[in-house]
Amino acid sequence: TVVCKCEIPTLNIVENASYEVDSTYAQYFDDETQSIVKQQLSSLDEPIPPNSERYVTLYSPVYHKDGAPVVVTPEEVSLASVRSELNSAAWLAVPGFFWVFVASSF
Repeated sequence: TVVCKCEIPTLNIVENASYEVDSTYAQYFDDETQSIVKQQLSSLDEPIPPNSERYVTLYSPVYHKDGAPVVVTPEEVSLASVRSELNSAAWLAVPGFFWVFVASSF
């Protein structure tokens, strides 16, 4: 599960909404065969071949009512993992917990 930080209304991508990653692949043009080659990747972190572009298919049952995932590049939607979003939120909560503790001790 990932969070998109940029909105693309034509693809029903909503800012700060979570999406399931259906697949990840690298795509490049092969000059020898004059065709586009898609290479499946096992994760978003897997390195891609030179001169290729990474694509992900994202799906949300809330925003994609037709059941079809959309294809985007990670840079296009500024992908962030749910884990990184939770870590950021946790660091913001630490000062709040401190003040709750201080207020409850009086």
